[in-house]
Amino acid sequence: MKKNCAITIAILFFWLTACGVPPGQDETNITNKTFTDFETLTEVPSHSTTPYAATEPIPINTPTLTLTEAPSPTPEPTQTPLPSQGEGEFPDMETTYEAMRTDREMRLATMAAPVLECELAPRVMGWRNYHIEEIGLSMQLPADWSDVDYTTYRPNQLKMFKVSTYGVASSSAMIFGEGVTLHVWHELETKLIPFIKELRVWAANQEYIYATLFSPLPHVNSMVNGHPASIAYVPEHNFGKMGSEANIVVVTKIGEYVILMIYQPRPAYDPTETLTTILSSLTINGLEGGETDIAKTVRCQMILFSCLSQCHFKMDELTDDSIFRP
Repeated sequence: MKKNCAITIAILFFWLTACGVPPGQDETNITNKTFTDFETLTEVPSHSTTPYAATEPIPINTPTLTLTEAPSPTPEPTQTPLPSQGEGEFPDMETTYEAMRTDREMRLATMAAPVLECELAPRVMGWRNYHIEEIGLSMQLPADWSDVDYTTYRPNQLKMFKVSTYGVASSSAMIFGEGVTLHVWHELETKLIPFIKELRVWAANQEYIYATLFSPLPHVNSMVNGHPASIAYVPEHNFGKMGSEANIVVVTKIGEYVILMIYQPRPAYDPTETLTTILSSLTINGLEGGETDIAKTVRCQMILFSCLSQCHFKMDELTDDSIFRP
């Protein structure tokens, strides 16, 4: 037993000598020294001393951006700014519209006075009853117009649409360049719109005045003494030897008859009263009448073009609607 104790003390002495602890140092100091050295050895290395530590992020090479000069934009054509339109601002719409209205008035200054002064076609001699006994047609015409008797046509006598049931008459005052021509068909079965479609197809294959007069006919857009009607304004057109004139074309069906009336208004006068009076009195066999309403578009066209003839516009100017735009 004593021998074993001696061996143990010898081993402990050699072990303390190897660790650098001088003899006589107590065990407590040995323990503290051991833990102190352990803490020093296990301290996390700093980034400055260990550049490849796992906790340091991998450096990323950021490409160097080279700034290049942007190409110069193509210069746009300069425009005159609208009124009250500064840089970066929206235009004042009220001011813009006012400027447009003023500009329009200035453009129309040379023609506004004749249009405003355009009077109704004078009916100094008053009105009279006009009657076609063969078909029982009657209407009011200016008293100073001269009549051409109603004439019927047989097939192949005249290249006219549905000539087998066709008749024509006219009345005018040629000294004033105004008058009406009546084309009348006895038509029992065909309604107005199919009749107009057939008439337009026929007219498309014709020459001179027929192709020009009938092709603009629209759908039913008006009323003639209580009967549906199609009315169109046909601008002045040069027919060569047949002359040059503007016309208002009316197609309506009253009872068993289709009436196509070509009205040539008196130049430089508002034709509204004359046309309205004639259409309001148009009847056949005393059939009850009613309202007469000429399409607004037609009324505006015939007033404008008739009255502007006082300004002595050329034909290409009258047909170019751009002169009436602001």
